[in-house]
Amino acid sequence: MHQKQLANRKLCPSFLVLYCLLLVYLLSILGCTSTPERLTPSQPKILPIMQKNVPFEDYITHSKQLIQSARVDLSPTTREAIIQANTPFEYQPFSYQCKNHQGRVKYKRGILLIHGLTASPFMMQELANFFRSRCFLARSILLPGHGTRPGNLVNIDYEDWIEAVNYGVQSFEGQVEEVFLAGYSIGGALAVHYALRNQTQLETEIPPIKALFLFSPALKAKSNLTFLAGSVSLFKDWMSIHSERDYAAYESFPYNAAAQSHQLIVAIDALMENKQNFPVPVFMALSEDDETVDSSHSIDVFRRQMNVGLNHMQLYSRKPQNYTSDPRIEALQSAIDSDNILSFSHTSMTVPRRHPHYGINGNYRRCLHYQEQSPDWMACTGSHDIAQAEVTKTFLEQRTILQLTYNPYFAEMLTAMGRFIDSIERAKEASNR
Repeated sequence: MHQKQLANRKLCPSFLVLYCLLLVYLLSILGCTSTPERLTPSQPKILPIMQKNVPFEDYITHSKQLIQSARVDLSPTTREAIIQANTPFEYQPFSYQCKNHQGRVKYKRGILLIHGLTASPFMMQELANFFRSRCFLARSILLPGHGTRPGNLVNIDYEDWIEAVNYGVQSFEGQVEEVFLAGYSIGGALAVHYALRNQTQLETEIPPIKALFLFSPALKAKSNLTFLAGSVSLFKDWMSIHSERDYAAYESFPYNAAAQSHQLIVAIDALMENKQNFPVPVFMALSEDDETVDSSHSIDVFRRQMNVGLNHMQLYSRKPQNYTSDPRIEALQSAIDSDNILSFSHTSMTVPRRHPHYGINGNYRRCLHYQEQSPDWMACTGSHDIAQAEVTKTFLEQRTILQLTYNPYFAEMLTAMGRFIDSIERAKEASNR
């Protein structure tokens, strides 16, 4: 027995040496495994240019330079399309449709368009064309961390997005009489946050917010576990990693992006608490089947706190008959058999059917719900007979689906938005009598 114990004691140091050597070897392998360049942060944030009195055209130029220096997918054939899709823009009103404004500023109305999480200004271009046709000066910002590489979302803070919106609104100073905000997803949440926090402008030269347009607004996440993202981000960067096939939006998603979205929503909840009426009129468009944000919460907020007569919601539902009791909610059938559409998704609000990238015959198909190169992924990316829908557990269990990335009711939505604008104008005229 004594001899066996002695032998074990002799073996222990040898075992520890072997263990340490193996550990060092494994760590060296991990250390040598390089992270793809697109997943590493690049340059500084875009915020230094977002100072008051910096002309918007200078901001556009700076943003374009930042995109050019940070993107890793630019080639002679893709360079122009990628840069144009991700760069902030300004669309001036169509001169042949709009009379010269006679006030102290050049334009009567301006609108700031705010894209969603992982997306880019590209998602807002079609809306901007609508607004310019209605004689708005339309501007879209690029939220910090976006448009460059996914790695730039790893260290971003939601307050950086708030500052970007602040700059966008301030950029209209001295150019328009009133400002509208239009936001998709997290951009909608930022629009709500700005309107709540700035009900009365302390600086009178900054135009007041007249109304909001919200598309799939991220007022509450669908998942109840989003609050854990901040803790997870301390130990792990990426919730999902993809090959980045979409040049106008990130496909890979870091935990920090979810964490910052959650903090923004918490800030909005604090501002909304005990508020009986939202400070400005709201137009909202969303899908009842949204799997990214909690649409039932948005509907509840609309009914309880966005309850003035001017407000309007266009809701896409498989059971539109459930919403006939509220005249402010225009519910449209989201299951469209003729187009093989089962339901509307989070990503389908701001894009028309004929969009060259996200449309029915576009050059991108969103199939992030399948493992790349799997049979379902191959069918999703390649088959034109596949059903389109929101990515829900039920649909995934039933069949292979393609996530819907356009709005079949886009024209109807623009018509409703036009009526909403007209109603605001009539209310203003009535109050001035």
